[in-house]
Amino acid sequence: EALFRRCDRLVKRLKGTDRRSRRQAEGHDDVNTFSVLAAEGFLPGYGLEVGSVVGWAEIPFWRTGAMDFSLPRPPATALREYVPGNLIYANGHRFVARRFHRDLDGAPSGGSRTSGEDRADMPFYEVSVQREAVRETRWGEASSLSGTLLRTMAVCDADLIHTSHISDEEDLRFQLGVAIYGTELGQHGGGRAFRWGPQPVQLRRGVRLRLVNVGAGSAVESLRQGGAREAPSPGSPADGGGAQERRHSELGYPVCTVCGQSVSPLASERQREQFRTTHAERCGRAPDGVGFHADVTADALSLPACDGPEAAYSVLEALRIGAAQVLDMHLDDLQVLVIGHVDRDEVDALLWDPMPGGSGLLDQLCERFEEVVHVAREVAGTCPGRCESSCIDCLQSFRNAWYHRRLDRAAAHERLDRWGRRLSFDHEIPRQQPDAPPSGDHAAPVNDAEIKLRHLLLAAGFGEGVRGEQIRLDRTLGTTTPDVIYRGDDHDPDEGVCIYLDGLSRHLHGNPETAERDRDIRTSVRNRGYEVIEIAANELDDEDAMVRHFRRLANYLSLPDVRTRVREDRSWFRDRTTSGAAAPRPRLRLVASEADAREDTWVPLVPLAAAAGAFGDPHAVPDEAEWERVSVETSRALRPGMFLARVVGRSMEPGIPDGSYCLFASPVTGSRQGRTVLVQLRDGVDPDTGQRFTVKRYRSERTADADGWRHVRITLEPTNPDFEPIELAADDEESVAVVAELVEVIGTQGPE
Repeated sequence: EALFRRCDRLVKRLKGTDRRSRRQAEGHDDVNTFSVLAAEGFLPGYGLEVGSVVGWAEIPFWRTGAMDFSLPRPPATALREYVPGNLIYANGHRFVARRFHRDLDGAPSGGSRTSGEDRADMPFYEVSVQREAVRETRWGEASSLSGTLLRTMAVCDADLIHTSHISDEEDLRFQLGVAIYGTELGQHGGGRAFRWGPQPVQLRRGVRLRLVNVGAGSAVESLRQGGAREAPSPGSPADGGGAQERRHSELGYPVCTVCGQSVSPLASERQREQFRTTHAERCGRAPDGVGFHADVTADALSLPACDGPEAAYSVLEALRIGAAQVLDMHLDDLQVLVIGHVDRDEVDALLWDPMPGGSGLLDQLCERFEEVVHVAREVAGTCPGRCESSCIDCLQSFRNAWYHRRLDRAAAHERLDRWGRRLSFDHEIPRQQPDAPPSGDHAAPVNDAEIKLRHLLLAAGFGEGVRGEQIRLDRTLGTTTPDVIYRGDDHDPDEGVCIYLDGLSRHLHGNPETAERDRDIRTSVRNRGYEVIEIAANELDDEDAMVRHFRRLANYLSLPDVRTRVREDRSWFRDRTTSGAAAPRPRLRLVASEADAREDTWVPLVPLAAAAGAFGDPHAVPDEAEWERVSVETSRALRPGMFLARVVGRSMEPGIPDGSYCLFASPVTGSRQGRTVLVQLRDGVDPDTGQRFTVKRYRSERTADADGWRHVRITLEPTNPDFEPIELAADDEESVAVVAELVEVIGTQGPE
């Protein structure tokens, strides 16, 4: 009966014969022009919250004098309120969200929905409760960094079931604590980047965020303290079907995805088991723990790459309190969100504006930043209650109860002191991923973007990496070729860091089908032991974005010095030419005297005619005493075993132009597979030139035998397709000597 009345009202409203009155609804009036414009971001939505998620409150028929009503809520608010187990107080009554109406517009017609068909509107996330982070993944493919899977549904309309009348004797009201993690969807409308001392700050318009409610706060906190329970992946041989039933026992809410009924996560174990058994028999599918997600577009002031959640929450809360005292705003007019990452400890701190179209408060905060920081320092530095970390007299409030344990006024005060009070403009942030993909001849220049990425990587000190290497996946996905692969000293040949440069043109990664396949491929790559860094083509012009990507790369490669340097010294980004051509290369200078010859600033210039398209004569190498010393201006740390040589030939173009001076390091440790190396052929010569040294990309095929493994074939590959590779059989293995590895291409200009 309740469902019939709800459907009847909906049909009448769609026909235009029934509309909600102001006394029957809260939030934005979708028949008012100004309300609609505000909801779409064209006007500031003062008092016009977007009420796109509706709770339908049903009053029992014996409650005389009361009538049914609806409670529209913005998605971000509904994500907290319209969940099983939470009490909703309205019009003198208490309600609970009991039945959820999923949006099935995208469901296939002519049949029931299976678990595979649910995937589009119910994505899977791997959840790291330790790092308070989520990352979308494929079904059953959580990485080793998290291992906990959760399926989520978009926050939707819900039937609110009446529980009781609000008593005058009721002093306290119950609100279910929930754990909401966030992630950015890779789209914003551009903005400005600032510097707050050493800390980068970004003010961006229209940032697309996804908020994920992963479960009741008490259950998630218990799981965090106890550690994630190890369980086999659903569908694996060791599973036996049990992991699929157990994987959500702590995360999510008990919701039947067939009929939409739910039960409170705080209900007794017996009641939850009865709910599962009943719906397994009636609906044909046992209910699992299900999370909720909501997409939000909002202006945001962000502090990227903070060193931990405690500092992030504490600084943001202090700034919000300072803004509330300096500006004409309420504390809830700006919201706090700290985005964790499942693969690293850094977090991104966001202070976002929930008002549709933006209220302008973040602009005012930046304009009066010194005043806001002054008040924030006082709040963090002096607490009336003299608490050790935080309390209700300083940083804590009823609304931020979920992250009370993260608030530390000492941490906030230390950073506010260290970062100072001034906010200085740094650069403009370009728009990322426009709403409409480019069309026709205006597709993104992918080749130019790849060249620009290469120069940025070299300028930041990462070297050439491995390009063109294929990674074999399963039969469905085939193979993938990252733009570049880097391997550290502790990486095996089947491990490393894969960098993908994503264009946004219609026929490339901007195509929804291509983007979906890319996500599947990269999830599979992660599950095979690789780390994956995805860089959008338009991020190549965003300094802060590239700093974040390169810091992640340095972290994966265990290069702490590089990780620190790319953020503190940004000359690698700012000194590049604006046209996108080759970035300035390090210069060479002959060391004239022994006084200038510090061991860590020079390398020997070995006059090998090491040709990339031919072989050199080893007898032409001069004695060590005759080598010239050259000072190299490079961001890389020089060490014994490095030397400089001039490479002649075109077989390695465009990576190594003809006549380039190249920095090499010897000996070559670890796997040589896919690395660019200087090779000597001991027993043979090139029939065309009679020379024995060459620079090529090294590849080998190996097989196992009783003694371990042996080479089957060694291939020395050029990167220029106009040249043929040099192939050597297993019998020729001893005739090949890998002398050194290419570290960096310095340039074609000789030493001065």
